[in-house]
Amino acid sequence: MRVFVDKCHHTKEEAYLFPEMEKSDIPDSRELITSLKNEHEEGRQYVSRIERAVSEKEEHRELPTLVENSRAYIQLLTLHIDKEENNLFPMADAYLSQVVQKDLLESFEAVETEIIGPGKHEEFHRWLHAMGEVYAKPR
Repeated sequence: MRVFVDKCHHTKEEAYLFPEMEKSDIPDSRELITSLKNEHEEGRQYVSRIERAVSEKEEHRELPTLVENSRAYIQLLTLHIDKEENNLFPMADAYLSQVVQKDLLESFEAVETEIIGPGKHEEFHRWLHAMGEVYAKPR
């Protein structure tokens, strides 16, 4: 979670997309960006709590803490993704020029290869689908 969500996705937004949108002074974008940044930080806190709960020795592991933070993180991500898909990305697409969008794409690809590592994104997707097959079966 920390690598795929934080280092990959959040880095692309925080280091490249948000500054570009702020520089372009897109109407109504500042509040949205502030909200999304706050949600990124809130997500980092949930992930840290989840990591601590998972790394505890089994006899000290507090399952309710793990479950509570996992559920809260899922809820946060669900709302966050909706906000990005229905507000942020359409706003960026409408206001940022094709040249800026091309430059952003190149920066995003650099994050993929230089920070995450070549092929890691695809590896994460394969892992996610495999986990979905195991844990997200219909009841």
